Amino acid sequence: MMAIVYYDGDCGVCNSFVHRVIRNDAEGRFRFAPLGGETAKTHGVEVMDRVVLTQVAEADGTPLPQPRTLDRARAVLFLLEHSDAAGQRRLGASVAWLPTFLLDLGYRAFGAIRHWVPVRKEVSCDHRLGSRMMP
Repeated sequence: MMAIVYYDGDCGVCNSFVHRVIRNDAEGRFRFAPLGGETAKTHGVEVMDRVVLTQVAEADGTPLPQPRTLDRARAVLFLLEHSDAAGQRRLGASVAWLPTFLLDLGYRAFGAIRHWVPVRKEVSCDHRLGSRMMP
């Protein structure tokens, strides 16, 4: 599977989460591009207020005829459920049973305050993520 995750590149919490996903994705299944960046514009992703995950290929690398898209809480859960870290998989599984409208309610509530959450400076430096980052 290969997926592109579009995220808020100006959000320290989002950048921290991207670092964590990369550290726990030994197979390199996920690529990351900031919302509003060149890749997002090229692929027609115009939504600026949420995480968007687009699965573009199967596990064997076969391109999907129609990319599968998840957004907001379901995109975050997908990342957690496909993590190599058992704790992240358990976290994703523990809330995956909730209806999407409730998950998105929590997502939006956190999204409203995410820019106020302090994050260590070095965590929010995207340039250190190398080949996993797209423009």
